[in-house]
Amino acid sequence: MKQVLALAQMTALCLCLCACSGGASEAELAQEIRIRFLSAENVTLTADLTADYETAVFACKLEYACRGAEGTVSVLAPDTVAGLEAQIADGTLQLRYDGAAWDAGRLNADGLSPVTALPLALREWRDGFISDRYRESWNGTDAVVLVTETADDTALRTWFDAGTLQPIRGEYYRNGILVLGMDFTAVSLS
Repeated sequence: MKQVLALAQMTALCLCLCACSGGASEAELAQEIRIRFLSAENVTLTADLTADYETAVFACKLEYACRGAEGTVSVLAPDTVAGLEAQIADGTLQLRYDGAAWDAGRLNADGLSPVTALPLALREWRDGFISDRYRESWNGTDAVVLVTETADDTALRTWFDAGTLQPIRGEYYRNGILVLGMDFTAVSLS
């Protein structure tokens, strides 16, 4: 009887320790992240992006605000292009600035650029095939990392705060080489 009682106490202690230490597995956290982004009708992502074009590096701050499948990417910095907007609806991209609009055509499935990086990341978090998931620290924050394959040669690796499940860092790799990084500064879901 004492052994059964001791076993029950140890089981309760282990369950308590798991709950207190954020004992959710990477798979459970990945599912929670997916559910959060799928259930949000309105999403706003703001990030500092750095794109490496081999011959030049481009840095900018962008905000992506979407409702359902339609959204707007707004350039917040640098000042030389601040105010430029890209409207995304039904797979098409239309650039807008100071009242003028230019139809930029259909979005290519693997057309990665700073303008498409945030909408593509959101799509991957909602529907992408998660090829890997693991935990590690990002700048001192306990994070769960999700890896999705956005195209045959392109992958997105995203670090989510394990406590809040908010994205903190995203990186696109093409053929194993980092081509675009995103440091998230604000995320809103409703």
